[in-house]
Amino acid sequence: EVSANAEAYLCLNGATIYAGSPITLGKGATLHICDCSTGETGTITRSGSSKRALIEMDSGTKTFYFYSGTINGTHDGKSIRCVEMCGGTGTFYMYGGTIRDGQAKQGGNILLGHGSMNMYGGCITGGTATQATENAYGGNIRISAGNTVSIYGGEISNGLSISSGSNYCG
Repeated sequence: EVSANAEAYLCLNGATIYAGSPITLGKGATLHICDCSTGETGTITRSGSSKRALIEMDSGTKTFYFYSGTINGTHDGKSIRCVEMCGGTGTFYMYGGTIRDGQAKQGGNILLGHGSMNMYGGCITGGTATQATENAYGGNIRISAGNTVSIYGGEISNGLSISSGSNYCG
């Protein structure tokens, strides 16, 4: 957990972090994730039976910067969402790295319920929306009404890329 009004820096340094519970950001918190290793092979992935997202930004104003490494929603054949922003307001900046193989009813890799996302680089791939209706929005990114995603660079692939309400962009 990144406590309220705190700022945390996490360098993966080529290691794999098996998260049994989410990395949560408190009100006013800021999180920076990077991987300083050669090849940027560091990964955050799920562990155990948790059904919560790997990174949750669910209260107050918060900021998440992702520079390098991998956030992987699948481990041992089980999948969860990678990043979730559902309460308060927040901003997610993605400059590099990979967010991959997340799975949820909606927004397999990223659920943007409250806030904004700015993508400058990196890759978002392999997300799956599993809800068994026509409302299974956003394999890679699910954007709720009134929120924004600005894409300046990077790649979004191998999933239903972006959904907002009934509008789809592939």
